[in-house]
Amino acid sequence: MRCKAVSRAAERRAKRIIRNRRDHHGSLLVMFLILAAAVFLANLITKDKSFSPNENRSLAQKPKLTQEALKDGSFFSDYTTYYSDQFPLRDFFVSLKFRVDYMLNQREFSGVYVGKDGTLLQEPAVPDMEAINKTTDAINRFAAKYADKDISVLIVPDSATIWKDHLPPNAPARNQTADITSFTGALNSRIRRIDAANALNSHRTEEIYYKTDHHWTSLGAYAVFEACTDPLRLAHEGIVYTPHVVSESFQGTLSSRSGDHRNYDTITVYEPQGTDVLYEVNYPDLQKRSASLFVSEQLEEKDQYTVFFGGNHPLVEIRTTADNGRSLLIFKDSYANSFIQFLTPYYQNIIMVDPRYYYDDVSLAMNTYGITDVMFLYSADTLLTDTALADVLNAATAEETEAPDTMNNFDIGSGNGEASGSEGEAGTESGDSQSSSEAAGDSQNSEETGDSQSSEETSDGQSSEGSSGSQSSDEGSSNSENGYVSENYDDSETGYDSEDYSDNYEEDYYSEDAESGYYDEDSDYVGENTPANIRNEDAELFYV
Repeated sequence: MRCKAVSRAAERRAKRIIRNRRDHHGSLLVMFLILAAAVFLANLITKDKSFSPNENRSLAQKPKLTQEALKDGSFFSDYTTYYSDQFPLRDFFVSLKFRVDYMLNQREFSGVYVGKDGTLLQEPAVPDMEAINKTTDAINRFAAKYADKDISVLIVPDSATIWKDHLPPNAPARNQTADITSFTGALNSRIRRIDAANALNSHRTEEIYYKTDHHWTSLGAYAVFEACTDPLRLAHEGIVYTPHVVSESFQGTLSSRSGDHRNYDTITVYEPQGTDVLYEVNYPDLQKRSASLFVSEQLEEKDQYTVFFGGNHPLVEIRTTADNGRSLLIFKDSYANSFIQFLTPYYQNIIMVDPRYYYDDVSLAMNTYGITDVMFLYSADTLLTDTALADVLNAATAEETEAPDTMNNFDIGSGNGEASGSEGEAGTESGDSQSSSEAAGDSQNSEETGDSQSSEETSDGQSSEGSSGSQSSDEGSSNSENGYVSENYDDSETGYDSEDYSDNYEEDYYSEDAESGYYDEDSDYVGENTPANIRNEDAELFYV
């Protein structure tokens, strides 16, 4: 009897366990179905996003269902990518995954190492030898064609190369310095090599790179600039640079890629002191002008590094009052954006060309702007893998291109806008140059500030019909929303057809009624974008 009682008790206990498990599994199934239904409804309700600010990249869009896509299987793989990118609360789950993996001692996330003090370091790119050979050959041919120009190459290694001690233990780190040396070794001996790696190594204990972004900081750019002054023949005496903090909340591309949003960076810009050189920035692709290198609105965006020039553009013109006859053409990637701020006192013209977005003939620019100096300023990750520069240079050396004889050199300090030639104005490359966003973490073209001055000279060397020389002073200039343009402004696809965008630049620059915020020179507050007074002392941050 006792055995039977024990057996019945065990049987009841077993049934109870089975019933509890069944109930538990049923509960899990219900929860899963509810969750699946919630995700499905969220997908239906939530509008697809085209861009992820946290990851700083474009997101996959819903693929089209076609017979060909079904046949080759691309529809299913594309749809998987699309669903992954558009998954509700994706940013939350990416961040959660990072935290869980980090707790499990993982230190590499999508090619980003989490190093010392939470510093994020990008894995150096593996050089593409085919691309390198193509680029070095193109640079050598370009240097041979323009043998009378002063040509320099400045290649910046990434943070993992300079901050090796910041890498996690046993992290594989490619020697990018050796890759740079190999690249420059293939160049013509008359091309000047500027050793950025050595200059940065001398300051490696300082904040020369961002901890959450793949770019160097303004301090890192300044360290290399100091090493450039003698080779580039820059009269640096008496000019000092005052730093101004513009943001302490920057989280860059490496933070986006890794999912690590624990730390923030500080962005600093520099103001030259001891020089009276003024400058004007022209963006032909945006048909806008500005009296500042910096775009303060970008500090409200995710990628705050675009405070420099608002991001990347096919071509940017900077015209100064230096009046020394030196015109610099810079072939560049986004690393140059924070370097240019140190060059404005030393060149009469600085022309920035980003070959990734530039589709015009660069030989035309060489002649139009009267280029005397050329610099190739790139991050090693870009130059060792990309062929865009080679494509642009090869197009320039393939055949001669007729160009206007003169450049529209505005003498900003003289109070007139006369072109130097008798044929009227010669201006920038055509205003329809195409521009696109940088992929996967590089800085993007951003919307320029509303107070930036806009206008662009035509590239055909002619002003409005029948015009010759500068526009007469009694015609005046109109204060448009985007800047100062003459009354014969022609809103055409090729840009501005204006013989003189301002009768008196200095007066307009400080005009009291200008919508861009400039006040009289003698007032307490001079314009927010004026180079001569770019800091509002009442503001906590440097206001641009």
